[in-house]
This record gives sequence, structure tokens and C-alpha cells, in this order.
Amino acid sequence: MGFPEQVHYAWDAEHMTVRLIWHGAFIDAAKHWVDRGPGNQVPLGDHVMALPAGPPMAKLSSLDQSWPGGNPCETGYRFRGYSLDGAGIPTMRYEWSGVAVEETLTPIPNEPDSGLRRTLVIKSKEQLNDVWLRLALGKIEQVKGGYVWNGVRLVVEEGLAVVRRAGDQDELLVQLPAGVNAATVRVTLIW
Repeated sequence: MGFPEQVHYAWDAEHMTVRLIWHGAFIDAAKHWVDRGPGNQVPLGDHVMALPAGPPMAKLSSLDQSWPGGNPCETGYRFRGYSLDGAGIPTMRYEWSGVAVEETLTPIPNEPDSGLRRTLVIKSKEQLNDVWLRLALGKIEQVKGGYVWNGVRLVVEEGLAVVRRAGDQDELLVQLPAGVNAATVRVTLIW
């Protein structure tokens, strides 16, 4: 998805999450307009950042429990398509273990580079107990008002954020409120 604010992202329907963010030029899709469209298309811009693959959400009975691995499509995640709002901004939809998620990323004008606001609306017929969202994996530093991961400043606007050690890396997790059937998580990414 490309925006006039020169901030863009790639949402991965196999991993049910945003996987790349970048600034500047969008992409040159010409490779896919000829022959059989071999290979993957890479962003043309700069500040390209890869976000973690794997399941974006998990039920963790404690913070000592490991984040599940594997391909989300093979562990119960199902892509449910997307819709466009009046400005053409997509909302991605997926389901997992009775939990329905709608995710929208919108541009945030900023200097010197724009950022993205990531909004996830999560609904379930059962209460959302022990449900966590993983935002980042790697070296994470807590700073005033947020976190820094690989040069990306993350500000969790809604949701309880926790940094934990996972092997030789840190994980930035957001715990969904317990005992409710719906929650919203908003995170600002500036890089």
C-alpha cells in the first residue's frame, strides 16, 4: 500500500500482519507485467524495515511461555479479505481461534519522514483472556513515551505493552484486556 505522504507498507496475507514498511519511492511492478512475473518485487524507497514473521497473536498463560512458531495459515489463521474506505485505505481482515481481527494502517505526516498508525480492532465471542499481540522482535529499548526497535520508534497508544527476553532477542508484546469480547490496539511507528 502506497501513500502520497511517501510512507508505504506491505501486508502479508500468509502471516496475517504488516511485514515491510518504508519511505520514499513505492515499487516498480514491471517485473510482474511481463512473462510470468518471476520472483518477488522489492520496495524502491529507503528506510525499509522488516517486521516479524510468524503468528501475530497468541494465547500465553504466562510470560515464560514461548511465542508459537510456524506459518500462521497452518496454525488456524484464516485471511478474510479486505475492504477500502472512502479514501482507498484498506482494512485487512483475518480470524484465529474464534477471534476476528481488522487491521488498518494510516499515514501520519511527520518530519523528516512520515510514519504509520497501526489500528487493530479485535472481537471474539468468548472473552479475550491471555491473548497477546507481538509488535517487534530483536533489540528493543524502552524510551520516554515508547520503545525503539531497529531505529523505529513505537508508541503504544492503546494496550498494555511489555518487553520480554526471548532467547537472545527481545519481544515487544501487547496484552489485550482480559474479560472483554472486544479490544482496540493502536500503535504509532515513526522511523
